[in-house]
Amino acid sequence: MSKIRIFLISVIMAAIMGLYCANQHRLGESCETNGSTDECEAGLICTSESSGDGKTCETICTSDADCTDGYTCKTVSSSDLFSCQY
Repeated sequence: MSKIRIFLISVIMAAIMGLYCANQHRLGESCETNGSTDECEAGLICTSESSGDGKTCETICTSDADCTDGYTCKTVSSSDLFSCQY
């Protein structure tokens, strides 16, 4: 393959990855489907807020030690995973 063809393929792949990642929500951003890991960035899960105000992407955890101060590792409804929740 020519260097130009390799360069063009690299640019196209980078653009596709950029579009894919742009559709994923970051930590604390709102999301739609409780228990979904597809809507959020890697390592996050869409979690219903305990206040009932909506859903946000939160850190997936296995114990309280995985969470920052003030958060505890709790089960996420509609999922077999846990997330750090306030």
